[in-house]
Amino acid sequence: MEQQTQHTQHEPARREHTRFPLEITTRVFWADTTQPSKTGRQAEAGGHDDPFDVVLTRDVSAGGAFLKLPVEVPVGAKLRLEMRTPSRTRPRLPYLPKWLQITATATVVRRNEQGVAVAYDAKPELAGCR
Repeated sequence: MEQQTQHTQHEPARREHTRFPLEITTRVFWADTTQPSKTGRQAEAGGHDDPFDVVLTRDVSAGGAFLKLPVEVPVGAKLRLEMRTPSRTRPRLPYLPKWLQITATATVVRRNEQGVAVAYDAKPELAGCR
């Protein structure tokens, strides 16, 4: 029992990045071309053009995210993520984007009944959308 308590006390120190509880709409694609798409098509080089699911994140950090993904995705699977969130500037300024899109490739590092945790393979790309 004491070892389990010790492990729990040190759990937060394992996190390299701060997690933020954000629900962001995320389109999820197979980055691995050997996986079939939602429509059953095999992918071209670079991954699929159609997402196999659209889900919400539970939390997001600079190193990864937790996706509320009901589909069985194995640990180690490679995914491409497109997260899109509204820009919340007030008053609305015409030269600022209406949306912020975050695109990343990621690897599933853990899964449970609520979804999957992913770690970004590289720094995510950010783009403003009008």
